[in-house]
Amino acid sequence: MAFNHCGELLTGDSNGSIIVWAPIMNRMTRTIQSAHDGPIFDICVLKDGCVVTGGGKDKRIVEWDLRLNRTGREAKVSHLTRK
Repeated sequence: MAFNHCGELLTGDSNGSIIVWAPIMNRMTRTIQSAHDGPIFDICVLKDGCVVTGGGKDKRIVEWDLRLNRTGREAKVSHLTRK
């Protein structure tokens, strides 16, 4: 979870959606469905207000603008090396 520049809380769910929570009211204001194929494990808000999310099943890192629209920038992790 992370807080954006407006003070909204951003959370990811196990279905791959990003949920936006209103400050103070503690209620959902918006859901971005199908942000990832499978659970969202990481959400980070950058200094410029863009949001970066990471999914586990789809192995993608996706960048979003201030309004949570896809910027078109994303990366796919092909494999992880464990030692």
